Amino acid sequence: TLGTANGGTGVTAIGSVAVTGSSTQSVNNATYTKATLNVESYDTNSWWDSATNYRFTPQVAGKYLILANTGINAPVDAQYVITAFYKNGAGAFYAQPRASGTNNQTFSSFYVMSFNGSTDYFEMYLYQDAGSAKNFDMDRTGVSIVWVGP
Repeated sequence: TLGTANGGTGVTAIGSVAVTGSSTQSVNNATYTKATLNVESYDTNSWWDSATNYRFTPQVAGKYLILANTGINAPVDAQYVITAFYKNGAGAFYAQPRASGTNNQTFSSFYVMSFNGSTDYFEMYLYQDAGSAKNFDMDRTGVSIVWVGP
């Protein structure tokens, strides 16, 4: 750790997490639905709640890079498959690709989000507009999050 008097951040416990879901998750048409991300590949500081709220609450203030994958099964050609990044219960960023064809597809997105290091939290929501419920493959849906700076 490089102390703040010497130009450092003073941060000693930088956390990171990678989570996915455990099977498939049905998402109703035109409805934002929280992704049930309950399988942790790693969670260095236990900041991801994989049992109840499926959210990331970092305890070090700063900016975090959030990388997301969203996998949908059998989409309708040209339908929206939206990955929504929520902060403190409100939408903060939306990746809005359209499906191309009807084969299973995976979309990637990223965003840098600031957190206060105590109460701010992140959640991932899914959305699709195929006209009826669609299954998202949660083995291909998840996030990786890492602290990138103050």
